[in-house]
Order: sequence, then C-alpha cells, then structure tokens
Amino acid sequence: METNIKIYCAQTDAGQFYFNKQPVWTCPNADILSKVERAAKTFGAACQNVSIKKTVLSAAVPKKGRVVVLDKKLAAHGRLYAHLTQRHFEICDPAAIAKITDLEIVVCLNQELDVHLMDGLYEKDFEHGFAPGIICAPDIEKLWEKVLLKSIAFHFPVQRKNDWLHYYPTLDHELQIDKQTNTISFGGNMEGDFLKKKMTGHSDFLLIAKSHSDGMDAIFSPFVMCSLERNLKLLENKKTGNLPGCLANDYCHRLQQPLAEALDSGKLFSPSRINTKLLLFNTCTGILIGSPTIDPKWGYAQELLDNPDIHTLVTSWKIITSDLEKLPSLPLGLQSGKTLGKALAEYNKTTAPVRYGLAIFGEPNLRYVERAMTETTKPAPKKQSAKPLAAAISELTFLDYYFDTLLLQMSGNQPGFEKMIQIKKTIASLKLGFLSGLRDEAEIDYLQKSVLDFLYATSAPTAPLPMNVWSSFHETKWQPGGSPCFHCQSPVKVYSALPRLPFFPERNAVHCPLCGVSSDLPVSFPRFEIKALGGQQVKISGLKTLAENEQLSLQMHYPDPSNNQCFIVPKEYDFSEDLIYLPDDFFRNSPLFLSLILMRGFQFGMVKIPVRGEEL
Repeated sequence: METNIKIYCAQTDAGQFYFNKQPVWTCPNADILSKVERAAKTFGAACQNVSIKKTVLSAAVPKKGRVVVLDKKLAAHGRLYAHLTQRHFEICDPAAIAKITDLEIVVCLNQELDVHLMDGLYEKDFEHGFAPGIICAPDIEKLWEKVLLKSIAFHFPVQRKNDWLHYYPTLDHELQIDKQTNTISFGGNMEGDFLKKKMTGHSDFLLIAKSHSDGMDAIFSPFVMCSLERNLKLLENKKTGNLPGCLANDYCHRLQQPLAEALDSGKLFSPSRINTKLLLFNTCTGILIGSPTIDPKWGYAQELLDNPDIHTLVTSWKIITSDLEKLPSLPLGLQSGKTLGKALAEYNKTTAPVRYGLAIFGEPNLRYVERAMTETTKPAPKKQSAKPLAAAISELTFLDYYFDTLLLQMSGNQPGFEKMIQIKKTIASLKLGFLSGLRDEAEIDYLQKSVLDFLYATSAPTAPLPMNVWSSFHETKWQPGGSPCFHCQSPVKVYSALPRLPFFPERNAVHCPLCGVSSDLPVSFPRFEIKALGGQQVKISGLKTLAENEQLSLQMHYPDPSNNQCFIVPKEYDFSEDLIYLPDDFFRNSPLFLSLILMRGFQFGMVKIPVRGEEL
C-alpha cells in the first residue's frame, strides 16, 4: 500500500541529525535498518534513506515530556530516544524518579529493573494524566535497536483495520462478536486450532486476562505459553545462570511430563508466534523483575519483548487481581482515540482492585485511529470525468435522502443515531469533492463500511431487511411476484417504491412470507442470489457482474443472536467463480439466516435467505 507518510533513515552510528526539520533514524548496520523499515511499514509509513552530508545537527522543534536514563553509560541511548520523539532528556537517580512530573519514557537495561523502580514509576496518581513507558533490553547493543524501533510509534497512529481480541484462558467463555467495536471475545473452551489462528492472525489489539502465570509460563488453554524452545538454545550456547525448575530437573511441571515429551505434545505455545500491535497481558507476574532465585532471562517476557510482531506490551511485574467488569475500560479508552499512556493512567485511577498493577513496555504515545479517516494515510484525490461524477453525485444524493428519512423516525438517544450523523457528514464531504472534480478513495471506503455496518445493525435476525423507509417515497405498492421464491418455490410479494425526485433509482423489494427470503435492490443493481453449500462454500449467482465495478464491497453474517458474525470479502477478491469460501469461524454453529449486504458505488443491495437445515 502506497503512503505519503515516512521517516528518514541513514546507515550510520554517528550522532543525532535532522532532515527537513524531522529527526533521522541512525541505524548502525543494514540489519537494523531493515528492521526499522519493517516496523515503519507496520504503521503504514515508509523509510526514506538520506545522506548524512545533507542532514543538519539541530532544528527548531518544540519538545514536550521527558526521557530518563538511570546510568550515564546509557546517555547516548536516552538522548537518541528523546531526539527521535521530540522530548527533553535527563539522567536521574532511581530513587528520585517518582518526583519527575513530566516523565514519559525510561530507557534502561533489564538488570536495572527492580520492584522499587517499578513501584516508583507506577505507584502514583499520574498527576499529569500520563503513564510512562519503559524501553529496555538485555544489553547495550540490543537497547540501541529497541530505541530505534519503539520510537516510531510516537509519530504514527495504528490504523484500525484488524480485529480486537479478548481472550480469557481459564474461563468457559463462548465466542462473542461486538460489531460496534470490532471486538471478538472467547475463552479457554475454544478449540486449539481456533486459538492458534487468532493468536497469530495480525490483530490490532490482544487482551489476555484470567490466566495463571509465574513469569516462566502461563496458561493458554488448551496450551501452555512458555519459552522452552528458546531456553534450550540458550543452554546450548552455554548462557546459563540460575536455572528454572523445568530446565534443572528436565521436567515440565505445568504439563507434568519430561521436557522431551512436552516438546512433542503440541501443547507448548511460543511467545514468538503472537502477532498483535498491542498485547495487554493482565496476569500475575507477567515479567520477572529482579528474581533472587531465577534469572529473568528464562521467563517468557523477554521473548514477548523481542517479538517483532508485538510492538508494545502492557503487563504486570507482581501479583495482581483482575476485575473483568472494569478491565474493558482500558481498550475502550484506546478505541476512543486516547494514547496508551493516558488510557492506562485513567484506568489505574478508577480500578482499585488492580491499581498500579500494569506497566507499559514500549511507547506510551501509541494510539489508534480509524484507518480510512486517518488524515496522513489518505491517498491524493484523483481527478474524475464529468459523467461518472454526475452518477456518483446522484447516488450520494439518494443515500443522503435515505438517511434523512431515517433520522426523522429516530431520536437522538437511539442506537445508530450518531453513526447516521457521521455518515451524512461524510456524504457531504464527498459531494463537495465531486463537485470540484475530485474523488477521495479513503473517504469512499469509510462511507461504504459505515453504511454496511449500519444496515447490519438495524437488520433483525428473522425479519425482512429494513424496507420501511420506502413508505415515505412518492409512490409505493405491494403486489404479487411474477416468479416464485427461488428458495422454497412459494409465491412472493413485490414491493415497489418510486422516489419523489426523478433521478433517484426505483426500489424493488421482494419478500417470501413462507421461508423468509427477502431482497431489496435498486433497478440499476444487477440481480443476484445466494445459497449455502457444503464444505464452507457459499454460491452467489451474479458475482462476476458485480465484481466488474471497482467499488464493490460485500459482507456476510449469520444473524443468529447467539452467533452473530461478520465476514468482509475484500475488493481484491478474485471472483473468477461464483463461490466464496468462508472462514472456519462461520461454521461453528448452524445459523438461522445467511445475509448479504453489498454496495456498488453508492447504491446498496440486500438479500437474506434461511439456511437452517442446510448441510454446513
């Protein structure tokens, strides 16, 4: 994906430089440069290599917040992080660190972390409303790399485009999907393949709570998360120390098996496999700090911190008590646009049972935005010819009229009201751009997704799709259908709606009273039908015709209230056949209805059929 946001990089180990009044990421070798490029890409940014000869040593940039190191030997690391994130820098005695009111980052080595330091950092009320982050590594060389990688999150928000996951390993928690927040929650009773898929599937946010952990391993029912494979390699390289019990006794106490059998059991889950932007691991002793009996390097936290697919880790350094009723307030704070540092500070103030139990390992300025509405990620609008623009404006005008009619039927406190207001604002913005001859693809994507989400939210599980709005049109009528229901062959009813304005498309709605089949299509929309087949296949006649339009968006769900799910088929899907293969998640329970709502340009079409009793 092309992007117009970037960072400047140079392969050098010298100094702190600016280019175009922006800091330069100085990478000592090609390997670290490659890692910086990968990390930047995670945030939708690109790296531009610049020549040191063209850089300057100083630039007038405002600074806010403070980066602290605890030992002057790490001064270069602290200054570089402060330089890259436009913060002040200070060398501070650990005993005085709690007195720094604008503290935002501590750069240190792992061995400098102890309980007293962590308590000083997090056992306070965060008067400035911001919880600090920790950038740490086992040695100086690795710390330089961490400084370069973790500082990127200061500049670029995470573009929300993937699922948010809530996982409760020790609870029997049935699969639940919240379409409003795009959150999937599940417990330890789910199948192992499902868990693997979710843990490794590029989520934007992963909350793990109600696990049991001692810092060495953690329950990931039906698995155990630990770093045994990595630790065995450390033993081979003679990197020993105070050994944990499993290595000292050649026995896995969690699985109650010799280590060789545990490795072959398929029940060990490596921390290196987790793939998420932010991991909130709410468990006891998520990271080992200053243990007198076990060297912290054997714990799984180091592997989580070294995992390039986890940008930021939030976890505990001591025994804590989880409050599942209050815990979701932290991810909700992030979804509202707050930075991680602010969201955690507010969470700590309002949750006495788990007060001060969580620490940030990474950049606390990490924040989330809706992907399509991210100003810096919008592609440059393209010039369009007059004819397609006129058609688009006509479709947008109809869409605007549709939501105007809905708003007249709703009150401000009803679900979806604010969503409709945002949809109307987006329509107005697009129409203004079209009248200037511009087409903003990012806003179009956002509008299509918003309309689809709204239509799903207002569609009842067993009733026909929402057709009541057409009753406000100039002329409406029910009449017997000319052909039988394609699903049960019974007579159907046809509902025609003719808008008041002549350039609006006519609507033709069909409903079968016997089996519940319903469809609602404008006359300019090509006809299509859907049918559930076996083997995770769904046949949709007419897909080839629909796919000819580049603005096609398509969604499916099973609106059985106990198993309500959405599956988005991307625009890039190859519709060479009239078949779509749904994910495994969709076939866990037999649904009552299968619905399909799609958009072509700014026209939407809807079809719903019953599939209960089909062999899925």
